[in-house]
Amino acid sequence: VVVPWSLSHSSLLGRALFEQQAPRVDAGIMSRPQGPTLFIGNVPQSAKVEDLETLFRKYGRIINCTIRADARGRPFGYGFVEMDDEKDAQDAIAALNNHEMGGSKLRVDRSRSRTEAGDSRSAPPPVGERPSSYAGPPRAGA
Repeated sequence: VVVPWSLSHSSLLGRALFEQQAPRVDAGIMSRPQGPTLFIGNVPQSAKVEDLETLFRKYGRIINCTIRADARGRPFGYGFVEMDDEKDAQDAIAALNNHEMGGSKLRVDRSRSRTEAGDSRSAPPPVGERPSSYAGPPRAGA
């Protein structure tokens, strides 16, 4: 049970009470406005972050650029480029979608959140609701 400092280390109904501090948030990170983020698909296995940066820098200032990889460093074949300006991002999409890089045609589009993309892992049903396929608890003798 989390309680105010004045009650910390007391007990209630036999349970110990402790104060818990709220997690600290670095205001600098949280307050930075995010620019438009682009999804880059079909990235060749040989591509490096610097290659994407060089390609996208022609269209505007890049805030962040990543190529996703597994724990061993093997690329998944996609990445993200966060740009500073909306118009620059739109220009990059128009110019670089289907652009050939290392024998692959890049797919460049606005990045979507998991819920926008239809991924239900990031949007569990609200508390108290069950999926429509839920038939209830098992019946005795069934």
